[in-house]
Amino acid sequence: MKKFGFVLLIILTFILLASCGNYQELTEKDKLDTEWESKGTTEYIVNKATYSYHLSDCFFVKSIKEENKIITTDIDFLIEHQYSPCKKCIKNEQ
Repeated sequence: MKKFGFVLLIILTFILLASCGNYQELTEKDKLDTEWESKGTTEYIVNKATYSYHLSDCFFVKSIKEENKIITTDIDFLIEHQYSPCKKCIKNEQ
């Protein structure tokens, strides 16, 4: 999971630099990630220990242990398997 987080950080850095005009060429993977974000796909951070999910910028994400953290965009799976939305960061998800 730490490796995934590091890769995600690098990708977000490239996107940030590209939006500032300081980075001139995006790789094909970065272009796909940018398209994925622009389509409105929401990324959820799941806590396996509490069966809850949060938006990636939620305050509570910081307190989730790495071994209990999952990142997904499949809201249907979360609802189907009765994961609970965070009461602070997710208001009208269901």
